[in-house]
Amino acid sequence: MIYDRIEHAGLYLGLHPLLTEAFTFLEDFDPATADGQIQLRGDDLFVNVERYATEPAAARKYEAHRRYLDVQTIFTGTESIYVKPLAGLDMIEAYDETRDVAFYTGADHGVVTLLPGEFALFFPQDGHKPCCHAGGPNDVLKVVAKVCLDAGGLDTRRT
Repeated sequence: MIYDRIEHAGLYLGLHPLLTEAFTFLEDFDPATADGQIQLRGDDLFVNVERYATEPAAARKYEAHRRYLDVQTIFTGTESIYVKPLAGLDMIEAYDETRDVAFYTGADHGVVTLLPGEFALFFPQDGHKPCCHAGGPNDVLKVVAKVCLDAGGLDTRRT
């Protein structure tokens, strides 16, 4: 997992060739953009624009992805994301290849509180529980860039 401000994104571009395009989109993002999925390079790179109210951490589940890196960026509001290595979590919903997600449960560990202009990048081994209250309920505008690991020759998936 990486947690940083969007203006430092250039430090991480060498991790995957499509991160340059992902971060360029995030840096130029217009908050008036409607919710939904935007294809940047088909299944190799797309973003999900989401507006929602955060929830108590107890109402959320940990998740992890095998095919995509998640670059989660907050534009309005504040959100806590709990993070824990998959090795410390118990799977409660098996991996769904179509949705590229498995769900987990476990004691909360670390927490990252995302503010506008900040991002968190999650790898396949990073269990993360997003959309949680940060000191109380918040209305959030978040964009999640989905970067296909196979598209860049980087494949950190585990079976």
